[in-house]
Amino acid sequence: NGLGDAFVAKVADVTPSPCPIQTALRGAPEQRATLRMLHRFRDEVMTGSPEGRRYIRLFYRHAWEGSRLLGQNPDLQVHTGAVLEGVLPKLQAVVAGQPAALSSADVRAIEGLMEAFAAHASPAPQRTIRQLRAELRD
Repeated sequence: NGLGDAFVAKVADVTPSPCPIQTALRGAPEQRATLRMLHRFRDEVMTGSPEGRRYIRLFYRHAWEGSRLLGQNPDLQVHTGAVLEGVLPKLQAVVAGQPAALSSADVRAIEGLMEAFAAHASPAPQRTIRQLRAELRD
């Protein structure tokens, strides 16, 4: 959406490109509702901390390549959708002001997805993914 793009450009200091999440959810049931929730999580939760804003910047820095990888790899698209489906209830809870935590299975699923992206990515996103995986474990 236009307002969201302006927000992202300001916070992430990038020009929004094709959104990997939109690419991953293409054709999925409840696509619009899921996107709205993820945008709310970004805008209402992640922007509230320096770490969250940093993650937003990193996401959008590699968004173009992420979208391309998803478009070229149907298995990666399915994998991304499955991981999103698993963590979405927790993100919804956080947006609603309720406590939520990732389970060890959630963390393993996210790490597996990161590994899958890294296997197809260029060196810059691979470095970012390695760094984020280390932070996820901490």
